[in-house]
Amino acid sequence: MESNIKDIYPSEKNPSYNEDEELMFTEIMKSHLYTYIKWSKFIATLSYIGSFLILIFGLFYILVDDSVYNSNKEQAVFIKIVIMTICFTGAILYFIMASLLFTSANNMKIGLERVDQKIFEIGTDRLARFIKFIGIITIIFIIVYILSIVAGFIATYVTQ
Repeated sequence: MESNIKDIYPSEKNPSYNEDEELMFTEIMKSHLYTYIKWSKFIATLSYIGSFLILIFGLFYILVDDSVYNSNKEQAVFIKIVIMTICFTGAILYFIMASLLFTSANNMKIGLERVDQKIFEIGTDRLARFIKFIGIITIIFIIVYILSIVAGFIATYVTQ
């Protein structure tokens, strides 16, 4: 099994590789890329709709009557501001992710159809930015999650 992997992914540069040669796209590769393009546009469209719905929820939440809270007026306003900020931040992040994914798919499609290396490279650059953005957001959420757990433990021991 290991010898097969070494044959597919050699650790050294392929001796028959010529730097002047371009990567050839087979019909199977193009088919995979068009599948990526189709699904990326679909997911990006759903993400645009999702970011709009999150924004609408945040705006609607502003209009919720403060009397639904059993706490004082200042605490109700604080809760509204926190939830509104979370909704707006989420909508903006979701919109950025959708934009990166959509522009990546569009540029890759145009690059493939016109056989334009530069436009295709822009598409792959946007895809790389999308993946990097998702990675950074994931790390941030993991850190926030861990800090929330730690804060919960601390709050539990402080109140006892």
